[in-house]
Amino acid sequence: MGVLYVNYTQPRVFSVESWAALQTFAEYAATALDKARVMDQLRKARDTGIVNIATGWGEMIKCPAEINRDRGRLLGATWGPLKGVAMTAIRTAVGVLEVGLFFYPLPGDYDPMLQPEFIWPGDIFIADLHGSTAPINP
Repeated sequence: MGVLYVNYTQPRVFSVESWAALQTFAEYAATALDKARVMDQLRKARDTGIVNIATGWGEMIKCPAEINRDRGRLLGATWGPLKGVAMTAIRTAVGVLEVGLFFYPLPGDYDPMLQPEFIWPGDIFIADLHGSTAPINP
């Protein structure tokens, strides 16, 4: 839903042709906005898939480290690598699926297939406008 605002400095009565032209313009604008939303959704799915394909191997580092931190060294050294290999395969396969199907618009808003969406959310550093680095917080 949206609003098309037409402003004149003096009172005016619109003709039937003017109303028809405004309605046609509003319909074209609504269609363009809907297509832009779908294109953004498709781009996000494609980009998420590419990032997951490129960084899926990081699960082999992340999983043992997290399990070591949360559950101890023994599980970190045994269960951690197994989970890392499995999550690497899963994240990479989902990335391939997202890249392969990105052109197919999904109904509603796009939700990533994996949570977290990226392997290290909040741990990536970017430069802000002043040149300093700050972590991205989801």
